[in-house]
Amino acid sequence: MKLFEAIEWTAAAQHQPALALVRTAYRNSADDGPDANAVNAALLCRDHLLGSVHARSLRLLRGLLDHKTDIVRRLTARTWAAALPISPHGIGPWARDIVLDFGP
Repeated sequence: MKLFEAIEWTAAAQHQPALALVRTAYRNSADDGPDANAVNAALLCRDHLLGSVHARSLRLLRGLLDHKTDIVRRLTARTWAAALPISPHGIGPWARDIVLDFGP
């Protein structure tokens, strides 16, 4: 079954240093569906990108994706800390960069 093949491949891949951040794999049944190589290339990139991001940055990104951009527009470290599970000190320069991206 293709599902178990993908799970087993992902588990084996995680033991290789270059693929340690792999969390997902795609296998299509028979010859239908999108090309498995193309989908897996995209999944590998996504897993590596998200796996390389610091947990604090992921929480801040999650806040943005949850449509909390109004917080960004009137950003202070305390505002972020109140909205997300992060200390005001932990936000610092990252938050200021976000303000520049969103504008006034």
